[in-house]
Amino acid sequence: MSLSGKTPPGVSMAEIAARAGVSVSTVARVLNASGGVSSERRRAVQEAVNLLTGAAAPDGGQACAPCTVGVLVQATESSYFDALLQGIETQLAALGYSMLRVCGDWSAREEAEQVRALVARRVAGVILPCGVLDDVLLQRLAEEVPIVVTGRKAHAEHLRSLSIDNCAGALIAVRHLLSLGHRRIAHIAGPPDQEDARERLAGYKQGLEEAGLRFDPNLVVQGGFLKGGGLAAMHALLERATAFTAVFAANDLSACGARQALLRYGIRVPDDISLIGFDDAVEAVSIDPPLTTIRQPVYELGRAAATQIVNLISGASDVLPAVPPLELVVRGSTRRLR
Repeated sequence: MSLSGKTPPGVSMAEIAARAGVSVSTVARVLNASGGVSSERRRAVQEAVNLLTGAAAPDGGQACAPCTVGVLVQATESSYFDALLQGIETQLAALGYSMLRVCGDWSAREEAEQVRALVARRVAGVILPCGVLDDVLLQRLAEEVPIVVTGRKAHAEHLRSLSIDNCAGALIAVRHLLSLGHRRIAHIAGPPDQEDARERLAGYKQGLEEAGLRFDPNLVVQGGFLKGGGLAAMHALLERATAFTAVFAANDLSACGARQALLRYGIRVPDDISLIGFDDAVEAVSIDPPLTTIRQPVYELGRAAATQIVNLISGASDVLPAVPPLELVVRGSTRRLR
């Protein structure tokens, strides 16, 4: 349905905002055809309205075209998902499929509900980037609809996964800091319930072990994958009064938060503390100094996920296009230890 300038009957702006992963004010601007809203957010609102008010399927669900793939993204401030979605949507379009986006909000319960809602709408398949569903429920849902997940490892008859080598990427980051003479390297870890975060912690430990350095748990703080978590984690590190000269943050957003904390303490980057992140998100070049990071091919990963779900839907081969390897991007936030 097209947007009519008012909230559709029986649906609140809050419901639309939750589905689209945007603010209520953004929904209001879209419904009123006001300016200042990106095409991506406008499309997300349209998709949410369609999902909440679409034509009923025979079982009471809402029917989609047979060549539609649902993509369940997380509500986040990171540009990571923007690049991933661009890759997914571009490749799906090239393969004759359209994309329907819904929001999971980092909740296993919400993810399960959203996947079931997509099943009710008769989507051909589902892509679930960086989800938090446990393996048992994920496999059960894959019996209802083909699913491709990213950022973790999972496999079943109708379930495939795509992931980068997070451990190797973290090892590259630590080796870079070691090459600059750093030996007291702290780590702001990602969420412990997410496989990519656990692998990055493992890579950090492996890097220390390779250099003959003892792992010090006092140098590791749980920070999550958001700016606020990185800021809080850096505060915690500094309050422990445990000496360190460099920090490896589990992703760029947490590194940006850590940078804010260091600034508040009057600690200079990289003169006093070297800082490295992971992802090469847009945020990496928006801070001062620009962030040294591990670049992962997010757009290409999105295209590969789209190819994989179409292969799974059609029963074609699982062979995927090559995804470029992880890469160290050296900018101004790291320097040789004096």
